[in-house]
Amino acid sequence: MLWSNFKTLLVKDIKLLFKGGMLIGYAFGIVVVMCISVALPMSKISVSEVTVSTLIWMVLFFSCSEVSQRIFLDEETKKTADLMRQLVPPSVIYLSKVSANSIFISVISLGVSTLLVFWFKLSLTVLPVLFLVMVFGSFALGITQGIISYLVARGAARGSVFPIVALPIILPVLISLINITTQVLESSPVSFTLLVVVLAQGFAVLITGILFLPYLEKGV
Repeated sequence: MLWSNFKTLLVKDIKLLFKGGMLIGYAFGIVVVMCISVALPMSKISVSEVTVSTLIWMVLFFSCSEVSQRIFLDEETKKTADLMRQLVPPSVIYLSKVSANSIFISVISLGVSTLLVFWFKLSLTVLPVLFLVMVFGSFALGITQGIISYLVARGAARGSVFPIVALPIILPVLISLINITTQVLESSPVSFTLLVVVLAQGFAVLITGILFLPYLEKGV
């Protein structure tokens, strides 16, 4: 029953994100603007791989942040969230939205990495491995963004509280992903330890969200 509910909600959330191409077009629009704004001023200077890696993940994070919040805010703004929580356990709703958010970010990440690799004239031979890392990292980023977006949607993190909640969750994942991406762009062996760290961070946030979801619901 729970698996059936999860699949139904996941399909609904994916359709919401990709419906009419509006949100994906919006995200790609931000990606292009941000890539141009950071790439053009730096096009005539030598840029290190760590700088490109940092730009890739910063552009991806900021371009998908608002879209990530929308997927959690949809039912809240339509006043159907309380009814849905009565029909389906909150943890299933949370998992479906986090999964849909991760899939969406992985699609956008391919565009971000391709644009920045092209503009900074890096070796195209790194693209296949880079794409794998971006998809892998996008799921970890989607999970960590998910709990933050949930808190914002439920009104548990607003104003000055939001950075305090967001930074401790997002920064460790972003730093690890930047280090892995740097290794790929330098054509160095990818650290298995870093991959495990990113997986552990993502699952820790996911499990924490599921375990504390009932208490968060009572507090909002």
